Order: sequence, then structure tokens, then C-alpha cells
Amino acid sequence: MLNVPVRLALLLALSSTVLAEPAIRIINREFPDGSRSSRYIDSSKRESTETFLDSSLRLTHKVVYKLDDRLAPVSAIMYNSKGVIYQKSAYKTDGEDRVIQEVIYGPKDNLLGTKNYIYSQRGGGGIAVSVDTYDANGNLIQTPRLSKSGKRNR
Repeated sequence: MLNVPVRLALLLALSSTVLAEPAIRIINREFPDGSRSSRYIDSSKRESTETFLDSSLRLTHKVVYKLDDRLAPVSAIMYNSKGVIYQKSAYKTDGEDRVIQEVIYGPKDNLLGTKNYIYSQRGGGGIAVSVDTYDANGNLIQTPRLSKSGKRNR
């Protein structure tokens, strides 16, 4: 028979294994226009793949993300419906794992531009209130402010 400290250590080890986040997770979303996406997250590989389908369930594109230790995106490769790379992105996140900057590259690693995401300071919002977009030369491209719901204001 095991003594009390050994039984307690064994119980704690088993509990942490059961309570740990699953290595693989799938998140399905449906959008108002009838399109949808399915995101497959493999935390053990630090990778996530999101597949997008139109309302007729035809593949439109796929995004493969590399994730950090906290499962926040580090980079992404975007593929069209034929599996051809059309864009790459590198992300910077803040302490709340929100993407604050996206550097966008073409399929041959040529710089296309940068997006800086600005979040509301009120209420600890996780929704960007505006996005400053810059072209490959660093010139600001005017973008509209976003409403609280994340939609563009007119």
C-alpha cells in the first residue's frame, strides 16, 4: 500500500493530466452570409489550420497558423482554393494575446504592407476599434474607424 504523500502526489499528477487543455481542438463558425470556417488547433505542434467554405460549401481558402506557447498566432500562410500560397503574415501580439501588428508578405516573401490594430481602452475590449494600414513603402492608407461591433462605420 502506498503511503499518504505518494498517494497524494499520484492523485495530483492524474488530476493535472485530466484537467490539462486537450492537444487537439476544433472550432466551427458560421457567418451571416452562410459561409463558414472550421479551425483545427493542434497545441502539441503549435499549429492551427482554418479552412473557409462559401455558402455552397465550396472551399474558398485555407490559413495555416504557427502558434506560440500560449497558442497566440506568430505567423500564417494563406492558400487559395487550389492550394497555392497567395499571402504570408507575421504577427505581433500584446500581453492580452491580441494581434497588434500584422506584417503582410506576398507568396515570394516580398513586403506588401503592414496593419496596426488599435483596441479600445474602455472595458478591456478584445475588438479592434481601428486598423491603420500601410503599403510596402510605409505610406498610410486611410481606413475607416470600426464600430464597437468590429464593423466599419460609414
